[in-house]
Amino acid sequence: MRERESIKKAICNLCFMRCGINAHVRDGKIYRVTPMEEHPHNQLCPKAEGLVDWVYSQERITHPMRKINGQWREVSWDEALTFISDRLFSIRDKYGAKSAVVFSGIAFAAIYDVRVVIGRWGQLYGTPNLTTGATYCHHAHVIGHSLTLNYEETELRNDFVNAKCIVNWGRNPEASRHISAVEIAEAKRKGAKLIVIDPRVTETARKADIHAQIRPGTDCALALGILNVVIEEGLYDKEFVDNYTTGFDQLVQHIKEYTPEKVANITWVPAGMIRGIARTYATTKPATITQYIAVDHSTNGVQTSRAIATLIAITGNLEVAGGDRICPTLNTAKLDIKGLPHPREEDSISTAYPLFSKFTGHPTGTTLTDAILAEKPYPVKALIVDGANPALTFPNSNKVSQALRKLELLVTIDLFMTDTAKMADVFLPASTNLESKFLSIYSTGAQLPYILRVDPVIEPL
Repeated sequence: MRERESIKKAICNLCFMRCGINAHVRDGKIYRVTPMEEHPHNQLCPKAEGLVDWVYSQERITHPMRKINGQWREVSWDEALTFISDRLFSIRDKYGAKSAVVFSGIAFAAIYDVRVVIGRWGQLYGTPNLTTGATYCHHAHVIGHSLTLNYEETELRNDFVNAKCIVNWGRNPEASRHISAVEIAEAKRKGAKLIVIDPRVTETARKADIHAQIRPGTDCALALGILNVVIEEGLYDKEFVDNYTTGFDQLVQHIKEYTPEKVANITWVPAGMIRGIARTYATTKPATITQYIAVDHSTNGVQTSRAIATLIAITGNLEVAGGDRICPTLNTAKLDIKGLPHPREEDSISTAYPLFSKFTGHPTGTTLTDAILAEKPYPVKALIVDGANPALTFPNSNKVSQALRKLELLVTIDLFMTDTAKMADVFLPASTNLESKFLSIYSTGAQLPYILRVDPVIEPL
């Protein structure tokens, strides 16, 4: 007999907006998803609309696999986990616990539960080398904002709805953050000015009042040029600067050399446009600056974020309606093992970057490739990759591939056979968010005071 259709509440989870969905299930299988009307984020983009194809993709791997004599073979969970455990014990006995690294991505976006479990495993095994995909993105602006504004882990969030000026810096929300695009469009409909800083002519750029087609990688110079105009023309918030900032006199001296003319030569943005951006942003209040990964993905991503955060602060657009607000993270419980010491962070593969560890709570993965190849500060022989694909996403892919092939154990946890997985010894199949129970926290990504416990919609494939 045909099973009656049921509708189960869930979230998309393929980005940090985590829109609410109704999963329509028949005979134990999802056949479509629709927006959950009672969820505040429910404007589904193509990611959510493609959930069914994603979950049931023929390319998805649903059994543990182990490479034997160069060929993949399906094995039981017991065989896969026993092989991994035996190899990890052997590596720890020979090289020490620090020789194992876990690199966790956000391919499934359900990171809170997973990473506390990874932390517990690291404590039990004895390795401090637990790092994440934010190494090469995201954490650049977290560190930049933290150093400038709060000296604690800080993320700025935008109040588009109440803004009268929006600076969209290195983002394309039409393609990557649909809800932000809708809010920006609504603000613009109500008369807000839109400034876009992007080398490309994106959908967002086409709607802009000012579009600065910046030379890639020169964002910090542009931020300093805008600061130059704001300060030289006295457009900053003097009361805020006097009462809430330190070091303003040094800033005044620092930005003197970054005139619009000099910055124009560096950035390819005309001097007149630099002045126009500065004047529009500083005088059209409240104003918000939205930046993200494109700004982070450069050798000076942290310094760029510091300059942008400084600009937000001195114009009085910090912690006001329509401006940029500090969004605290939720302090979730850790799964510490009582009585067992934690591995020391100063013993990690990235001791040369203490500020990174201070603001993120874990070592940077930027040193991983060199640590494997050079065996400094000590040999790295085992790598567990959870929901990430460093063979594709790390810089210098040929060098990364060389490093991955040198490992004595490479394990991937994923849905699909990625470039990294192809080089692995063991492949462990992951469940999608629609097959899992997990905790979803909205505080930083979606700026909502929400914590949701999400239950499985279907049995794991």
